[in-house]
Amino acid sequence: MSRDRNSVFVYEYRKGATVYCDAERVFVENLIKLDEFALLFGGWMLSEGSQNGLRYLGVWGHRNARRFRRLLRERGAQISIVRSQELRRRLMMTHTFPAPYHKNRIALKPSKLSN
Repeated sequence: MSRDRNSVFVYEYRKGATVYCDAERVFVENLIKLDEFALLFGGWMLSEGSQNGLRYLGVWGHRNARRFRRLLRERGAQISIVRSQELRRRLMMTHTFPAPYHKNRIALKPSKLSN
Protein backbone atom coordinates (compact mmCIF):
# COMPACT_ATOMS: atom_id res chain seq x y z
CA MET A 1 0.00 0.00 0.00
CA SER A 2 1.47 3.36 -0.97
CA ARG A 3 1.20 6.22 1.47
CA ASP A 4 0.38 9.81 0.68
CA ARG A 5 3.27 12.23 1.26
CA ASN A 6 1.20 13.82 4.06
CA SER A 7 0.68 10.46 5.79
CA VAL A 8 2.90 9.30 8.60
CA PHE A 9 3.03 6.68 11.32
CA VAL A 10 3.22 8.22 14.79
CA TYR A 11 4.55 5.85 17.42
CA GLU A 12 3.43 6.01 21.04
CA TYR A 13 5.21 3.74 23.49
CA ARG A 14 6.24 3.45 27.10
CA LYS A 15 9.51 2.92 28.87
CA GLY A 16 8.67 2.46 32.50
CA ALA A 17 5.96 4.95 33.42
CA THR A 18 6.91 7.53 30.77
CA VAL A 19 4.99 7.88 27.51
CA TYR A 20 7.01 8.71 24.39
CA CYS A 21 5.62 9.80 21.04
CA ASP A 22 7.63 10.23 17.84
CA ALA A 23 7.57 10.03 14.05
CA GLU A 24 10.13 10.00 11.25
CA ARG A 25 12.41 12.99 11.72
CA VAL A 26 12.32 14.14 8.08
CA PHE A 27 8.52 14.25 8.12
CA VAL A 28 8.25 16.01 11.49
CA GLU A 29 10.83 18.70 10.62
CA ASN A 30 8.82 19.60 7.51
CA LEU A 31 5.90 20.50 9.78
CA ILE A 32 7.52 21.53 13.08
CA LYS A 33 10.92 23.21 13.10
CA LEU A 34 13.26 22.34 15.95
CA ASP A 35 13.18 25.97 17.10
CA GLU A 36 9.43 25.66 17.69
CA PHE A 37 9.84 22.69 20.03
CA ALA A 38 11.09 25.06 22.78
CA LEU A 39 7.84 27.00 22.90
CA LEU A 40 5.50 24.16 22.06
CA PHE A 41 6.84 21.30 24.16
CA GLY A 42 9.76 22.45 26.31
CA GLY A 43 12.09 19.97 24.62
CA TRP A 44 12.50 17.16 22.11
CA MET A 45 14.13 13.78 21.71
CA LEU A 46 15.93 12.18 18.81
CA SER A 47 16.10 8.40 18.53
CA GLU A 48 17.07 5.77 16.03
CA GLY A 49 15.19 2.60 15.16
CA SER A 50 17.31 -0.44 15.96
CA GLN A 51 15.80 -2.48 13.12
CA ASN A 52 15.62 0.05 10.29
CA GLY A 53 18.16 2.75 11.17
CA LEU A 54 15.59 5.53 10.61
CA ARG A 55 15.74 8.57 12.87
CA TYR A 56 12.71 9.66 14.84
CA LEU A 57 11.88 13.02 16.43
CA GLY A 58 9.38 13.36 19.21
CA VAL A 59 8.43 14.25 22.75
CA TRP A 60 7.82 12.57 26.09
CA GLY A 61 4.93 12.87 28.51
CA HIS A 62 1.25 12.13 27.98
CA ARG A 63 0.19 15.77 27.47
CA ASN A 64 3.06 16.52 25.10
CA ALA A 65 2.27 13.35 23.13
CA ARG A 66 -1.34 14.45 22.70
CA ARG A 67 -0.28 17.98 21.75
CA PHE A 68 2.33 16.61 19.30
CA ARG A 69 -0.26 14.48 17.47
CA ARG A 70 -2.78 17.35 17.39
CA LEU A 71 -0.22 19.77 15.99
CA LEU A 72 0.80 17.35 13.23
CA ARG A 73 -2.87 17.01 12.25
CA GLU A 74 -3.43 20.79 12.33
CA ARG A 75 -0.49 21.24 9.97
CA GLY A 76 -1.91 18.83 7.41
CA ALA A 77 -0.56 15.41 8.38
CA GLN A 78 -2.71 12.34 8.17
CA ILE A 79 -1.41 10.26 11.01
CA SER A 80 -1.78 6.60 11.88
CA ILE A 81 -1.00 5.94 15.54
CA VAL A 82 0.96 2.80 16.43
CA ARG A 83 0.75 2.11 20.15
CA SER A 84 3.13 -0.34 21.77
CA GLN A 85 4.37 -1.22 25.23
CA GLU A 86 7.96 -0.61 24.17
CA LEU A 87 9.65 -0.09 20.83
CA ARG A 88 13.29 -0.78 20.14
CA ARG A 89 14.69 2.70 19.91
CA ARG A 90 18.17 3.92 20.69
CA LEU A 91 17.90 7.33 22.30
CA MET A 92 20.47 9.55 20.62
CA MET A 93 19.79 12.96 22.12
CA THR A 94 17.35 14.93 24.24
CA HIS A 95 17.18 18.67 24.37
CA THR A 96 15.25 20.55 27.02
CA PHE A 97 14.70 24.24 27.44
CA PRO A 98 14.61 26.31 30.65
CA ALA A 99 11.19 27.16 32.06
CA PRO A 100 11.16 30.79 30.77
CA TYR A 101 11.05 29.46 27.20
CA HIS A 102 8.00 27.30 27.54
CA LYS A 103 6.19 29.67 29.93
CA ASN A 104 6.05 32.02 26.95
CA ARG A 105 3.99 29.55 24.94
CA ILE A 106 0.92 30.68 26.89
CA ALA A 107 1.44 34.22 25.63
CA LEU A 108 1.92 33.01 22.02
CA LYS A 109 -1.26 30.95 21.63
CA PRO A 110 -3.04 31.76 18.34
CA SER A 111 -6.19 32.92 20.13
CA LYS A 112 -4.15 35.62 21.89
CA LEU A 113 -2.45 36.70 18.65
CA SER A 114 -5.69 37.18 16.71
CA ASN A 115 -7.16 39.69 19.17
